[in-house]
Amino acid sequence: MFEKFKENRQLAKLAKSDNWEDRAEAARRGYKPEKLAHDNDERVRMALAENGYALDTLAADENPSIRAKVAEKTTNPLTLAKLSNDTSPHVARVVAQNNYTMLDTLYTLAKHSDAEVRACSVANMDFSIHLDTLAKDENVYVRAAVASNPNALPETLESLAEGKQMFVREAVAKNPNTDAKTLYKLATAKDNAIWVRIEVARNSNTDIKTLNILSTDKEHSVRLTVLENEHINEEIIKTLTRDSCVNVRATVAENLKIGVSILATLAQDESWEVRLAVARNPKTSKAILAELAKDNNWLVREAVAKNSHTPSEVIETLITDSDIGVREAAKETKTCRQSVKQDKHKRNSYQERK
Repeated sequence: MFEKFKENRQLAKLAKSDNWEDRAEAARRGYKPEKLAHDNDERVRMALAENGYALDTLAADENPSIRAKVAEKTTNPLTLAKLSNDTSPHVARVVAQNNYTMLDTLYTLAKHSDAEVRACSVANMDFSIHLDTLAKDENVYVRAAVASNPNALPETLESLAEGKQMFVREAVAKNPNTDAKTLYKLATAKDNAIWVRIEVARNSNTDIKTLNILSTDKEHSVRLTVLENEHINEEIIKTLTRDSCVNVRATVAENLKIGVSILATLAQDESWEVRLAVARNPKTSKAILAELAKDNNWLVREAVAKNSHTPSEVIETLITDSDIGVREAAKETKTCRQSVKQDKHKRNSYQERK
């Protein structure tokens, strides 16, 4: 009780100080906020706003920066509605970005004269209503905001995909609501930039037909991204197994979904990077690992030595390898397996005694 009394006396002293920094400290600690909200130094009032005090009062502050800070901090929809009519576009933008702003307020801001305000309000809308109209906005940044909104209807996104601006098309390609038909159009448009095709390849709505086309794209970055898509089938994987780019073939070899026959093919690849990826894959068969243990590249042999599925007899062979890195990896694997075996034996013995 005494400590609280002592603290209040200290804050009272700070609040009456002629030094603005003292008064700002009192404001930061929430001392008599309604009084300090009328302080003649804007830095004191800003300290209040930054710490969420007297926000309703500060919403009428003469300084637009303070009003903008209120718009950022407040959770009161009515205060936000009031600030949406602010003369400063910056304040209106912050209101449009606040998650507590009501839909009616956002719809009003979507008609604001400032394009950035309209774009911010569109990005914050969680219902599709009005997005179709805003997709026709004269400002490209507003259209891009609609294209990025996950609540935009597929038909709205389809119309935006036909625009000339690449970053709007990219936003459409990223959108989880974009349908397969629109994604196909984006993948096959002759003038589309590489980053648009990459996003199409990544989108989970992209169908096999489109992925098949992108698997033969002229840019290896697009082909690599196709491998990230969960819907790729064996036909596409086989196509990429024969890819001209080493990175693509190596990425195929790392894929945990590919079959043993494909791994066997890649194990004979001319590039050591691809064979290394095969040696690292936990799905690689013991027979393939045994063959790769004879590889002329020590990094491949080391990966075999570290693979949990490599047969014990192969590990024994690699312990005498010409390369010290391979020998050390094989020894470590052997020691680890022996330790696991001993632990298992101890657990079994304990269970038997019980």
